[in-house]
Amino acid sequence: MKKTFFKNWESIRIKNFLILNALATVIYFLAYSNLNLPISEEIMFSSPDSKSYLGVADWFTDHSVQALTLSRPFLYPFLILIFYKTIGVYGLWFMQFIFWLVSINLLFISIRKVTNNTLLSYAGSLVAALNFTYIALTLHALTEVSAVLLLCLLLYVISSNYRSAGQLTFIHLSLFLLNLLSLIKPQFIFLVAATALIIIPVFYFKKYLLKPKSILTLGVVFSPLFIQLAIVKLKHDRFAISTVGSGTIKSYLLAQAYSELTGMNRERSIEFINTLSAKELRDFCIKNSRVILRCFVNNVKKNIDSRPIILTDPPGFGNFRMYQLMSNYNSIMYQVHKFFLILVLISLGILIKRKEYSYLIPIAFGATVVYSIFFASGVSFLQGDRLVLPALPVWVFLYCLIFNYLDKVLFFTGVVVMFTIYQIT
Repeated sequence: MKKTFFKNWESIRIKNFLILNALATVIYFLAYSNLNLPISEEIMFSSPDSKSYLGVADWFTDHSVQALTLSRPFLYPFLILIFYKTIGVYGLWFMQFIFWLVSINLLFISIRKVTNNTLLSYAGSLVAALNFTYIALTLHALTEVSAVLLLCLLLYVISSNYRSAGQLTFIHLSLFLLNLLSLIKPQFIFLVAATALIIIPVFYFKKYLLKPKSILTLGVVFSPLFIQLAIVKLKHDRFAISTVGSGTIKSYLLAQAYSELTGMNRERSIEFINTLSAKELRDFCIKNSRVILRCFVNNVKKNIDSRPIILTDPPGFGNFRMYQLMSNYNSIMYQVHKFFLILVLISLGILIKRKEYSYLIPIAFGATVVYSIFFASGVSFLQGDRLVLPALPVWVFLYCLIFNYLDKVLFFTGVVVMFTIYQIT
């Protein structure tokens, strides 16, 4: 009887993955056939960002464009080197398509492991798969698809080990993936720092005292960052992972605030901000903190409730109907995110009060990542919804957990109340 049970369970699992992958593949190629974005160099490297990643990939072979290594970490350009330089544009597209498909599967598994709800796992995975911006990004040499894959791997690690999160293997693997993420998108370096400087000393210090040799494992965990630091130090004599963050803050957020204060156009505002010394820049931020904060908050809102410009980029390509559908979707999701912010806070409060610490871990992790991505987008603009796209699998995972955890009466009462408030306002 025991063998029969496991055999039936295995067949159910295989059936679920066959159905999931069939649905996901159909969704992808139906969307692709309507996107009007062919697999070509013209599309793949149409944006300035994609050209800069290609420039770093060229640097690997001929050291021709060294300046870009200061702002673009090596990991995504290294993937371009492997798949584009050896196979061509179809190789790079296929890599990103596989990343897309694997991410959908990992999201399904992660939701299923924590909620034990197959229907909810299908729903969450298909919500992610139906995001047209996400699909379109597989046709562009941009980092979002790779970032989503690493985040889904992180979700898989969290969901598989959240009941035994005290083990060093768990934190080492999680931190290693965060290190890789920071080399895809440098904004994740703050989560690396928080994990290394707060989470490990507070929750794992005694483990290292009992197993001092485990400290050596941290060297392996941080090895990707050490490689990037070495590249920047050797080529630019600077101790940094990337300058893209500081450059973005100055050229976007601070220039935006200066433009609002003076009425000067963006180009001249950028020129002015770049002439300021470190002290002058600090004084400017202190003196105009309210304006900067207002610009930041407005950027966060606009980036979440944003136009999916990747669906009509470059000009002459894309599908305007799908663009409109995603625009409406983003507007709806902005309201959903506001609603779930309340539910997340309620859930965290209940979990702490009930001391349900194991379930608290995946929800707290999901909330931390989602809101860090949302708020990090506030320093930039003009890039549409791709600035917040990496949060897609994590908020899907988080909201599925919230829905599964909260009493359904409380959940649907909240939906009705929020909808009523939205209609009134």
